[in-house]
Amino acid sequence: MANALGIDLMGKVVVVKGDMCALDRLFECSGGFGCSPDTTGRKVFGTLLCRGTKGFVYGDDVERLATPEEVQSCKRRTP
Repeated sequence: MANALGIDLMGKVVVVKGDMCALDRLFECSGGFGCSPDTTGRKVFGTLLCRGTKGFVYGDDVERLATPEEVQSCKRRTP
C-alpha cells in the first residue's frame, strides 16, 4: 500500500502526522506514486496548505483526510 489510508489522494487535503497543530499539517496532494492506493512508491507531492510551501511527504505519514472546517480555517489564516 502506497499510503496509510489506502485511497486515492490526488487533489485531496490530508493531515500529516506530527507534533504541530493540525492546521500546520494540512497538505494538499498533487501527485506521486504515494497518492495511489495500489502502487509501491511512497512519495506524495504537494503543498503545505497554510504555508504555501511545496514539497513531499511519504504516504505512510498521512494520518487522515482533512475536514472541510480545517481547510476553511487554514484559508482564513493565509495572508
